[in-house]
Amino acid sequence: MIAGSVLNSVTAIVGMFATIVIIVMGIGLILGILKPADALKRIGTILGTVVALIVLTNLLVNTWTHISAWQQLSLIAIGLMLLFRLGSRKETRHRSGD
Repeated sequence: MIAGSVLNSVTAIVGMFATIVIIVMGIGLILGILKPADALKRIGTILGTVVALIVLTNLLVNTWTHISAWQQLSLIAIGLMLLFRLGSRKETRHRSGD
């Protein structure tokens, strides 16, 4: 049940952002700020990204709902360990004059 609502929400948000970007590009075409050839490339890139995000979200949500609770907890633990590991890795800058 939750999978359907998550997928609908993600699809709506991604679609909203794609619509806004395409409208802004249309205004850029009308005002002559954007060349038609560039607009076609960018629209193709935007639509490809939208499709990829929707498919990726669908795969992740379906996979998450079909694995058992202990596997979910294991993945959460691994994710937290990676987050803490990457967060603690702060580079210190050394001054060359010291």
